[in-house]
Amino acid sequence: MIFLFVPFLALVELFLGDSGAWWSLGGLHIRIVLFVATFISLLLLILLDSPHKRGYWLPSDWSPGAFVILNLLWVTIVPLLNGVPIGQSFEDAKSLLVLVLFYPCIYLLRSHRLVWRKIKAMTGVLGVLLAFVHLVIWAAGSLFGKSNNIVASLQAIYTAPSGATEVGIVAGGFLRVILSNSLLLLPTFFGFLSSILEQSDRRKLNTCYLVVVTAAIVVTYSRGFWIAVLCGAALTIALRARRSGRLRRRMVLTALAMIVLAAGVWMLDVFGSQNISSALSQNRIFTRLASSANLLDPSNKTRLEETIRLLATWWTRPVFGLGYGSSVPGYYRSAQVSSYEVTSAALLMKIGLVGLGLWVAFMVGIVQRARRKSAIDEAGRAWYAYWLGGFVAFILAVQTNPLLFSNVGMAILLFFIIDAMAIDRPSHSQQLP
Repeated sequence: MIFLFVPFLALVELFLGDSGAWWSLGGLHIRIVLFVATFISLLLLILLDSPHKRGYWLPSDWSPGAFVILNLLWVTIVPLLNGVPIGQSFEDAKSLLVLVLFYPCIYLLRSHRLVWRKIKAMTGVLGVLLAFVHLVIWAAGSLFGKSNNIVASLQAIYTAPSGATEVGIVAGGFLRVILSNSLLLLPTFFGFLSSILEQSDRRKLNTCYLVVVTAAIVVTYSRGFWIAVLCGAALTIALRARRSGRLRRRMVLTALAMIVLAAGVWMLDVFGSQNISSALSQNRIFTRLASSANLLDPSNKTRLEETIRLLATWWTRPVFGLGYGSSVPGYYRSAQVSSYEVTSAALLMKIGLVGLGLWVAFMVGIVQRARRKSAIDEAGRAWYAYWLGGFVAFILAVQTNPLLFSNVGMAILLFFIIDAMAIDRPSHSQQLP
């Protein structure tokens, strides 16, 4: 259908368009244009829906809309009371509007005009392509010494790159490749992990895909990503291994595979270093991972200072905060003055205890809805283990990276919400309330 072509383009651009700022139309970035066009296209599909094949909304579907509406309090009234310009607060929180896509999407999924498993398969393919882009950049930059040329080429392609995009040699000689949309690698990882451990068809191919995605996560050189994936995977395995003897046997094979992968990561570090003899004596990837607990690490010291300043500012307005778009006076971490790496502390400063409670309640509600869906049968419980692992990994990954309030971060959150509420069953089956 022609109306589905625009949403398809939006998905492709989300995965392969970095920050979405590589082209503008009428002063608007192409990603914003595609999101708006997707919303309009899906609405038109609803209006043209057959009277014999209609979708529906459930009472439990009110939560995403109510969440967005309640957040308007911290986009309008609270900022005005604290002297924060409305334009600045809207700029900070505008990505929340991505969640509005939930309503046309869930309606069309329930009318079977959209098929969720096909959408998930498509995002899996796009995730592998995104991982491949990471690895090509890393290989060309570190193995062939073309890092400067690659950075120049990326700047030419993405004429207005996001501050989250970072490609270059970091301390120790490792080439880091992290793009504005690298966060999409995390749900892709859990999708392929589920395919390998729970499905028998195409297991070898999916294993290859999982290795590619894992390697891409490694070359982001992001400790937040690594820890998030490890914690999410550990949770998933714990939930599944206690229920399935067959899966416990696979866990042994998975553990052996992880040992092989660890050796591969070590070799990746060796060949990715400009000083191979030094890399042989001290593996930088594992050293970097271990440095997460070192308070003397420069990045950790910076985040600790940021947290202290954010909490001190929050204490001036502890109940409702200062509003979206607010910042610590005189302390700016990027060109966007309201953007900070420590997400929870920044949220607390902006929306206070009441707003943070709203966020926590919304997230808990999503998990509860997913858990109710999983109670249907064993297949549902298997799905929930991987869904929860991926969701926890996503939440952990955005805690030390300013990625939640971006179109990528909110698109991933939307994906988890839809996955928790969409029902891939025949229309005559009993539906969950």
